Amino acid sequence: MTASETTTPTRPTWRARLGRATLELDALALTASTGVTALLGLAYWTIAAHRFPIAEVGRASAIVSAATALATVSNLSLGGMYERFLPVAGRDTRRYLLQGGLATAGLALLLGFGFLLVGPTERLFVHDWEWLGFPLLVLTLAQFALLDNTLVGLRRARWAAGKNIVHAVVKLGLAAGAAFLALVGGESLVVAWAAPALVLVVIYLPVVWRHCAAETIVGQAPVLPPRRELWSFFGSTVGIMVVGALAPLVIPLIVVDRLGPELNACFTMAWTLFSALALLLGTVVGPYIAQASVPGADVRRLTLRFASILLALSVSGAVFLWFGAPLLLGLLGERYAVETESLVRLMALSLPLSLVGMLYAGVARVARRLRLAMAMQMLTAVVAVAGTALTIGRFGLDGIGYSYLVIEVLTTAILLLPTWRTIRRLT
Repeated sequence: MTASETTTPTRPTWRARLGRATLELDALALTASTGVTALLGLAYWTIAAHRFPIAEVGRASAIVSAATALATVSNLSLGGMYERFLPVAGRDTRRYLLQGGLATAGLALLLGFGFLLVGPTERLFVHDWEWLGFPLLVLTLAQFALLDNTLVGLRRARWAAGKNIVHAVVKLGLAAGAAFLALVGGESLVVAWAAPALVLVVIYLPVVWRHCAAETIVGQAPVLPPRRELWSFFGSTVGIMVVGALAPLVIPLIVVDRLGPELNACFTMAWTLFSALALLLGTVVGPYIAQASVPGADVRRLTLRFASILLALSVSGAVFLWFGAPLLLGLLGERYAVETESLVRLMALSLPLSLVGMLYAGVARVARRLRLAMAMQMLTAVVAVAGTALTIGRFGLDGIGYSYLVIEVLTTAILLLPTWRTIRRLT
């Protein structure tokens, strides 16, 4: 018997174990970042609710929602492309980042100015400088959001987590400062949101650029699918993104128009909590795609871990919404809690049902099969917007909750079998 045959296998070091747990670490970092950001966001709006007129809070939240939705469209679904293909882009990484950044910047300005021509600007903007600054706000939020996807695609998700926490802390401090100085106009809330995002974009872009110059990226040959398949993937993700941005853009405007800015302020507070929890689920998708797209990855093991993380987050998030959200909203004021109590509980029921849709979103991108995902996104947008428009007059804000509950039931029924088939094909 040779020495090699009698040697006892060595246990992996803690560094090796951490290396194998990259998905969990990235998911934990982004989840923690989203949770902290949500709590600080609640504190942000708590200050706004107590120190600013409710109509000004509603106006500011509508401006931020509109700019965020337009920024999402401006990013041309490059976030999904970056998460899927930057891990294998090699020495072409810098070129793709530069081209994508310039394209999104130009479209952000175009859409921002377009909104000024067709949007309800007379109800949103009080000062001329707000009107002129709106396209810059869209540009800033577009680049800020694209940085998250870029960092996830470069497998630096923890950098993105740090960026978002810093933004939440600084904007909270600025809002508190505005309240202390008795600047009670909604424009001060918008500036507090936008200014730190702009500074972080200016700081992070050179850092990302230098990281792309590392030998581990520059020295690698790209391992990309044929150009035709890339364009097909891009077209599908653009469709998913554009359609997906419609509901966040249109629904707050419907609320403002049909129920007034004060109820939009109440809706924004409840929607902030729900969106944060939905984002918790969404943050796990990016790291999974980036890890599963690396050549030689153990896709079966990664997919099982991905599904287990989604399950834990969706169930715990629903419990929090049902029991904790009414208490937190009550801190903002009695009206915020009373007007949204039924809405947040309807959202709590819908959150676990979103598990199947989130799981399919991840595996479909890894498999590069997005037609069904795009069709489901179109169905979601139609039901969300049409359902809100048809029911908000009768049920008030609860109509939005009923619409999203119907969406998740339909999504689960339609995607359950395709999700199972796609997972089997991948593994």
